[in-house]
Amino acid sequence: VGSGADVAASVYGGIVGYQMQPLAAERIAITHPIIALYAGFKTPTTEAIKQVQTRFAPHPEVFRHLCHAIGQCAQEGIAYARKQDWQALGAIMNIQQGLMESLGVSLPMMRDMIDHLRKQPQIVGAKISGSGMGDCVVALGEVENQFHHAQHIAVNMTLQGVKGD
Repeated sequence: VGSGADVAASVYGGIVGYQMQPLAAERIAITHPIIALYAGFKTPTTEAIKQVQTRFAPHPEVFRHLCHAIGQCAQEGIAYARKQDWQALGAIMNIQQGLMESLGVSLPMMRDMIDHLRKQPQIVGAKISGSGMGDCVVALGEVENQFHHAQHIAVNMTLQGVKGD
């Protein structure tokens, strides 16, 4: 199970506006510095989904509202990326991270990585990537101080996709 966003980003490069239903992918032909930190482990997406479903089974309306707010963040983020308004995009990333916290998919280790990144003066936003519960944190901007409790993945966003340094 997966959204397909990783595949869309790999195929199109740069920044990609993506949605599953109805299926749509928009290539936004611009780039910006990004940082990726790897937690050292990844929870399978199916397990993350099961945990969220269990948590929100008694609260379907709350879950629906959270999903709507996450989608709204994505739409606003795409609009800010088109305008190259990196400060606003970073702010939306930070808001969306709060929503992921509400879903219960951001582990304490991930929050520590995000807090470390957000303290860096060149970072305008940071959030978990993918389904959460491990894997990576991504940040918009460049980092000066390495985070010693996670693997820094040297990447550059290009119009051909994200490339390792």
